Amino acid sequence: MNLFKQTAIGVDIADHSIEVAELVKGNGQIKVNSLGRYKLASGIVERGEIRDTAKLMAVLRDALSANRLKSTKFKELVFGLPEGQVYSHVFVLGSGERLPSSAEKIRSRATQEARENIPLDPSDLFVTYKVLDNRLSGASVLVVGVSQALLNNWRKLFAQLGFAIRFDLETVALFRAIGPAFGAKKKTVAVVDLGAVSTRISIFDHGDLRYSRSLDYGIELLNASLVNDLKMTLPAIEKAKEEIGLTDPDSKLFTVLLKGLSPLRDELKLTLDYYEKWSGRKLEHLLVAGGGGNLRGLTDYLQSNLELPTSVGHSLLIKQPLVYLEAIGLALKQFTPTTDADLEFNLGSRRRHGSSSPFYLVLLLVIIAAGWFGYSAWPWFPPTEVVETPPPVVSPEVIFAPPVEEQPAPPTTPPPSSSIRMGAVANTPTGWLNVRAGASTDYRVITKINPGQVYPLLEENNDWYKIELSIDGEKTEGWVSSQYIIINN
Repeated sequence: MNLFKQTAIGVDIADHSIEVAELVKGNGQIKVNSLGRYKLASGIVERGEIRDTAKLMAVLRDALSANRLKSTKFKELVFGLPEGQVYSHVFVLGSGERLPSSAEKIRSRATQEARENIPLDPSDLFVTYKVLDNRLSGASVLVVGVSQALLNNWRKLFAQLGFAIRFDLETVALFRAIGPAFGAKKKTVAVVDLGAVSTRISIFDHGDLRYSRSLDYGIELLNASLVNDLKMTLPAIEKAKEEIGLTDPDSKLFTVLLKGLSPLRDELKLTLDYYEKWSGRKLEHLLVAGGGGNLRGLTDYLQSNLELPTSVGHSLLIKQPLVYLEAIGLALKQFTPTTDADLEFNLGSRRRHGSSSPFYLVLLLVIIAAGWFGYSAWPWFPPTEVVETPPPVVSPEVIFAPPVEEQPAPPTTPPPSSSIRMGAVANTPTGWLNVRAGASTDYRVITKINPGQVYPLLEENNDWYKIELSIDGEKTEGWVSSQYIIINN
């Protein structure tokens, strides 16, 4: 009987492909029912935005049809928000600003942080947040912002196909799919999703997303260099990467691969070192996913260069192929209990397929009644001691979203007085540094400054410098993190 079985569908849409994962849960086990991959022609979806609704609907209608899926009774699926359209930011509240007493204050602060740090029109900005740590020293909060219009466009498209959707982050879905195989929810791990045109580096600390960064580096760039230097066809290159890869140091393929991978290696090292420095956490594992995970010898190469245990990410449900991992992670969200602390992008009902079944309603009533009448006679046990979560991470002075396009402030001319020290802005992982209204990440961002610019250092407060700068032609003062300031004199 299928009475106790639940079906979940995850849909991952990129610019050139659609992956669909159908999972079924029964008798406490989750299994893969079906997997499907469908090509998209250029111009149908671009950077996560729908460009040709009719053509996209035609492909999805086929992908979600009875001919492709084993279950036809589901009406809700999970869709991964395109990473290029999602912006995230972490901030830390001061002492005393804890949940649940300050829930409204945290919600208001999260909205304020999003408006200041996420490059979207406030009138079109949808904000959701999750409290990562909630301790006496303050709460560390992850804020995610996305265009409301984008959400509505995708919701409308699936509604026309007869489906309700729940949104999820592709980064979180990928971690949900591969994390259990490595015990990652109890570790600090980095996930490198090496895609066709870009690479996403995400860091999870005990299951919570703490840092995310995208690089303009992908498999297509690496393949182009291999085709050019080795004078081989693309199919031959793909075969050589999977069969030989980095295992033959005497081959020309090895030499060209080392050259092509060096930018990825350097950026990975910079990012991971940076995270360990400002978080105080030691990374324990690096997981590689995406199309790049098929390069033979890549994990050994990264492990040797980064001095960090490295593995190809896989799901406990399937070993191969890697392209379905995000779709599987999206489907798994349907089987994950939803709490008020979760990131949630749906304004409507969170009803899941099968949840309205009369059988489950009757079962729920029976359980409630049994608990109510048996409470007074049931032995009482004191609550289990709660193990305190790891200490909160101090928010870095790096915004995970791309910077707002603006004219950089001109370098300030050093004053004649030799008593004022000068400081130059060092390189940062994102290419800019926040200037805040006070010496703490609790204060709002007033502008951004670029590496190489020099400013007078007026005051020092713990790990912060007060600088003098010009905004729109007017002199003002602001605070910057001292870890990115190089003293010139």
